[in-house]
Amino acid sequence: MEQIGRYQIQRELGRGAMGVVFLAKDPAIGRPVVIKTIRLREVADPQERQGLRERLLQEARMAGALSHPHIVTVYDAGEQGDLTYIAMEYVNGPTLEQLLSRETALEPAEVLRILRETASALDYAHQKGIVHRDVKPANIMIHENGAVKITDFGIAKIQSSPLATQAGLVLGTPSYMSPEQALGRPVDGRSDQFSLAVIAFEMLTGEKPFFAEEIPALLYRIAHEPPPSAHALNPTLGWPVDVVLKRALEKGPAARYSTCTEFVAALESACRTSKDWRPLPRGASQTLPTVAAAAVSPDPAGLPAGTAGRIASRRTRETEGRRKDIVVMLFSALITIGLISLAVLWFLGRDRRETIPPGPAASEESQPAAPAQRPSPIGPPVAAPEAAAQTSEPPAVQATKPVQVPGAQPAEPSAAGPPEAAPAVQPAQPPPAKPAQPPAAKPVASS
Repeated sequence: MEQIGRYQIQRELGRGAMGVVFLAKDPAIGRPVVIKTIRLREVADPQERQGLRERLLQEARMAGALSHPHIVTVYDAGEQGDLTYIAMEYVNGPTLEQLLSRETALEPAEVLRILRETASALDYAHQKGIVHRDVKPANIMIHENGAVKITDFGIAKIQSSPLATQAGLVLGTPSYMSPEQALGRPVDGRSDQFSLAVIAFEMLTGEKPFFAEEIPALLYRIAHEPPPSAHALNPTLGWPVDVVLKRALEKGPAARYSTCTEFVAALESACRTSKDWRPLPRGASQTLPTVAAAAVSPDPAGLPAGTAGRIASRRTRETEGRRKDIVVMLFSALITIGLISLAVLWFLGRDRRETIPPGPAASEESQPAAPAQRPSPIGPPVAAPEAAAQTSEPPAVQATKPVQVPGAQPAEPSAAGPPEAAPAVQPAQPPPAKPAQPPAAKPVASS
C-alpha cells in the first residue's frame, strides 16, 4: 500500500487487533504523520458495520478538537475501501511502556513529571466531556524533548461500543482497567484516574497492584480486592504514599480524588515526606495482552535487548511468590483452626469436670443397694450404709460451688457448707437396710 487518502505511506510502525499503523507523509505541508487504519469487516452485519464506522469518524473528529500540549493531535479521519483511517501527530520517542521495560528505574523527578503532565492532559479531556478509557503506559508517549503525549483519544471509546464488543473486540488493557470497567458499568473521568493510579503504583514499586494469570481472575481482583501496600513493596516510600495511592485506587469512584491533578499533587506531597525515596525498576513488562487494541504493538527494535527473557523470569518469580504466600496462608489458617478447636475442647472439658460431682455421689449411694439385695452371712449388712455415708462426704465438698453446676439447688448447698452436706444424701440409705433385718428376725421367733 503506497497511499491512504492523500498521505504517502513510508513504513509500517506496528500492528494491532483493529488494524495497522503506518508512518506517512502529508504532501500538502510535508510533515510526518501517523496513520492508524481500522478494519471493520469482522462485523458481519452491514448495518452494524456502517453504524460503527460513522461513530468512529465522529469520535475521531471530537478527539481532533482537543488541543493540548500533552495530547497527540488528531489531524484527519476518512475512509478508503473497507478501511477507516485516522491521521495524527507523529511523536518521535519511546512509549512509557518501553521506558519501564528498561533495567534501571526512572529518576524520582522524572516519575513525578510524567504523572503530572499525564494528569493535566486527562483533566483537560474530561472537561471537554471525553474519557480516554484505555490509559496505560503503551498509550503514553515521551517526545524526544521529554514532553508527555497521550495517544488514542477517541479510539478507546469506539472499542467500548456494543457493536465493537459484538465484533469480538473487548476494550481496554485488563491490568489498568478500573473496577467500573471490569464490571461493565458507566465510566467518567475518575475511571481514567484509577488507571493513572495503577501506572503510578507500578512506576514507584515496580509491581502492578493487581495481578493474576487469567483475565477473569484479574478482573475480579480489580473489582473486589484491595491493592497491596506500596510501602511494603518499596520501603523507601513512606506511609503517606500508601494513603494517597489507596484513595485513588478505591473501588467506588466517589471515594477517589475529584481530578487527576489533585491525585498527583497529593502524591507529590506524600513523596516529599519520604527522605531519599526512589522508584524501583520493573525490569520487564508483565502486561497481559491487550484485549482491545487501540494500542499498537511496539516495534521490537525499540525494546531493550533481553526483554523476552526478563518477562519470562519475572512471571516465574511472581507466580512462585504467590504460590508460597498461598501455602503460608493455608498453613496459618490450619494452625488457627487447631488452636480454636483445642480451646473449645478445653472449655467443654472444664464444664464437664465441674458438672460431674453430683453423678459420682449418686452412683456411690446406689452401690450399697446391690449387696443388700443378695445378703451375705459373712458380715452385717448395716456396714454398707456407713460406707455410703463416708464416701458421699468428699463429693459434698465439691457441691459447694453452685454457680458452676447447672443442676444444683439454688442457694441451699452453698449456705450449708461442707460439714452439713453429707446428711443431705442420707434419705437414700433406709431402702438397703429394710431387706436385711426381717429375714434374720423370723427364724429366731419360730425357735
